[in-house]
Amino acid sequence: MERQATSTVAPKQPGVDKTVDRRGFSLRQQLLSLTPLVLVWGAGIAVLVVARFQRATSLSSLVLDPGFVGGQPWYTGAISNLGLLIWATGVTFAGAGAWVANRIGRTSAAHFLAVGAFATLVLVFDDAFRLHVGPVRQLMGTKAAAQALVVLPVGLWLAVFYRDVLRTRWMLLLVALGSLGVSVLVDVVANPIGDTALLAEDGLKFLGILTWSYYFAVTARDIAASAISSGLGRTP
Repeated sequence: MERQATSTVAPKQPGVDKTVDRRGFSLRQQLLSLTPLVLVWGAGIAVLVVARFQRATSLSSLVLDPGFVGGQPWYTGAISNLGLLIWATGVTFAGAGAWVANRIGRTSAAHFLAVGAFATLVLVFDDAFRLHVGPVRQLMGTKAAAQALVVLPVGLWLAVFYRDVLRTRWMLLLVALGSLGVSVLVDVVANPIGDTALLAEDGLKFLGILTWSYYFAVTARDIAASAISSGLGRTP
């Protein structure tokens, strides 16, 4: 009796894109991938043109490193710059997790992570350009009101997606919010003067940034692991 032939073709898993050939991309595909770059470069060139012809400040103050412009040592603002990189890492993890969740049809998780990425991005811009002591403060009138406006997206994110938060390792988020909240409180209420007070404020902020970004890294990993397990028919 002949044995029935066994197919060697793996069944297509839900959400798996078969259009990407791991052997590489054709020249046409490579050229098509450059198309979005036209829009990106267009936006970048527009920013550079505005920087060149604006009259509010010198071009060097916009394009050069602040430490170089001010004649400061190369390590000026090292902790602050490191914090920005860590903030950006959190945004990247949240955005990547949202993409994965969307690809596998987990819409709620995708929205949760995408809005979380946006709220974190607002914090990144505020930290990078000190919006709460600059234009936002001028708009709101006081520093406290400006800081409240900056953190509003985070508050809305927590209020809308609290059920999703409770399905994650929420204690990490609680620690991050506690550290950042106390840092803001010290800044607004105590108006720290001296190295010790400054270390308390910015040290808590730095630890809060670390924990915040770690939370999104772990959450994105958990969602991706659950997706992979589901796709392979395993229990997450």
